[in-house]
Amino acid sequence: MISNWAGNGVLVAVGSSYGIVDRVFDRNSSLLGLFMPMEVGIISYEDVLSQVGDPLLSALLRDPCTAT
Repeated sequence: MISNWAGNGVLVAVGSSYGIVDRVFDRNSSLLGLFMPMEVGIISYEDVLSQVGDPLLSALLRDPCTAT
């Protein structure tokens, strides 16, 4: 299906660990050169709460790993 799409646009790959980043940017990776790394900082609880309005949901959305 992807092969039928137009050849323009933006593909965003999101990973939450450096292990994923290491595999994508490894010198033997077939994806090398297709992505550009961009670090995104941790979202503050207050920012999420102001958008969502629910304290518990805000904690989960800020960092889902803390809920497991």
